[in-house]
Amino acid sequence: MNLRRNLKHFMYKIATNNIFSVLISVAVIVWIFFHGKGEDILDLTLFFALVLSFTLQLAEKMLAAAIKNWTEDERKLDSNYDKLVKRYVDDFIVYDNAEADAKALHNLHKLVKPNYGDKGEKIKTKYRFPVQLVALFHGTDMIIRDSSEMYEIPEALSAVSSELFEAHESSNSYNQLNIRVRDWGLTEQGFEIQTMRTTYFASLITNRAMDYPWSNGLTNRDVYQYGPFIESLAESKMSNHLGFNGFIKSSDGYIPFVKRNQIVSIGKCTYGDSIGASIKAKYALDSTTKELSKAGMEKAFVQEIKDELKIEPEYLENFNIKTGVIAAYRDFVEGGKPQLLIYAKTTLSKEQIEANFKTKLKEEILQKKRSSWDKELKELEDGSRILWIKTTELKELAIAPGLMMYKNKKLPMMPSASAAVVMLLWWMQERKDERD
Repeated sequence: MNLRRNLKHFMYKIATNNIFSVLISVAVIVWIFFHGKGEDILDLTLFFALVLSFTLQLAEKMLAAAIKNWTEDERKLDSNYDKLVKRYVDDFIVYDNAEADAKALHNLHKLVKPNYGDKGEKIKTKYRFPVQLVALFHGTDMIIRDSSEMYEIPEALSAVSSELFEAHESSNSYNQLNIRVRDWGLTEQGFEIQTMRTTYFASLITNRAMDYPWSNGLTNRDVYQYGPFIESLAESKMSNHLGFNGFIKSSDGYIPFVKRNQIVSIGKCTYGDSIGASIKAKYALDSTTKELSKAGMEKAFVQEIKDELKIEPEYLENFNIKTGVIAAYRDFVEGGKPQLLIYAKTTLSKEQIEANFKTKLKEEILQKKRSSWDKELKELEDGSRILWIKTTELKELAIAPGLMMYKNKKLPMMPSASAAVVMLLWWMQERKDERD
């Protein structure tokens, strides 16, 4: 059955990309070569001109697709993070690289100028991120107030939804039910999250297309998050699906960073944290009541660790929400999208995780080849390459919104991912048991 489906999808791609013309032309050339009488049947000069024309058209399509993929992220989300932080009046995250390795910081300065301080007097070690830290947790309880109400896209965005969806033409776009944060904040009882429902497609045309121009030249940011003051989640008109970044510490003290692939919706070919995902309803909601609970959210975290890093739940050291969720924050590259930050330990060593990851990845690659049409399968992991950094080396990193320097290695990152490293370092500084 899968073979038949794949064949149909393959034939469709051939039929819609002028490949039939090239294949037929090649077949004719082969026939002429073996029979040697082609000149009696057709004008070879004209024929080869047509072949060249078809081939150039195909090459043009392939080159255009590659360029669109390469430029997609910057077309839909503003990558001028310095300009972005100046647009809003808020206490965004500011990180001081005072303890960073001197060479790493020097190399970072060559690529990204410090953006914190008075005009003409920038503090050389400080960078401001377009990320708002809402709360840093230390065993804080989480309270979930859930509703099954569905998010509705604003009328103005519905009118240009087809335009906005084109912003993601090079990404693997697989729709699914997600959890929307209606509002959140610290209370006397703990950190309260008010949730409802949204879809991934709704987020693609709202949060993840904040700076993609409509046909009239406006953008989502111009209309809904123009500044200088930022809207609370309760006021926001965006989809605001709940996502999270996370760090997994191996038994021998390493943290994996994943090189993201070319089909993820944002951060193509950048480095992500150990885990970067959304809270998916298929994992988090109770199968009977369809409600979100702490147990369901915990299950979603654990399942994403399994999907992305191939670490089975039994190899996690007593992971739970109260001790495993270490921060809440909002990413203003994506219009104030809410994010949680998690931290987990595994009983597996770096080598064991790496070996298991490669083995499982080979199995999944084979499965994807058999079901190349299945977009859900492509969602299982963000990348196939891992960079390992020892926890004791984290403070030596030179960190800026879109870039992190590790020794002599340049690691491009989305601000949400690099800010997560900053928050992890802050959290570790306050926990003696996690400093070493």
